[in-house]
Amino acid sequence: MAVKTPEQLKQYLENGDEPDEEQFGDVLDSYWSKTQTIPITQIVVGEQVLACAPSTVWDFSQGGNAVLTIDQDTTLDLQNMEVGNLGILVIKQDAIGGWNIALPAGHMVGYLGAGVVQISLTPGSINTLTVYRSSVGYLWLHNKDFTAA
Repeated sequence: MAVKTPEQLKQYLENGDEPDEEQFGDVLDSYWSKTQTIPITQIVVGEQVLACAPSTVWDFSQGGNAVLTIDQDTTLDLQNMEVGNLGILVIKQDAIGGWNIALPAGHMVGYLGAGVVQISLTPGSINTLTVYRSSVGYLWLHNKDFTAA
């Protein structure tokens, strides 16, 4: 029995076929049970690339982690974010720099941010924004000026 891709497993059921004992074992070996602990090294989150625009869309149905090269002032537009979702946005200033990012009205920023994030404006600088959607609203934290060691 072995771990198989969904495409391989679907071949077991083509044209009304019934999986044999070994193939059925492959199905069980290919998925995690709700009773199992999944090792963190087995979790791949992925990262979507956002297109910078006056209103930059971050669609959580496409994943909760994203990267944005900012080449103009923009306002984030979060879509399909549910209570309990968590996301991290990596923001990189383009070669010109000086661009700002705004959050939708009513969002809250930690450490006395008053709903405003002040990212680094230096060309090429890297910032992160972390958002959690709680039952009390959208809660943001930001970090700026990441540099290589």
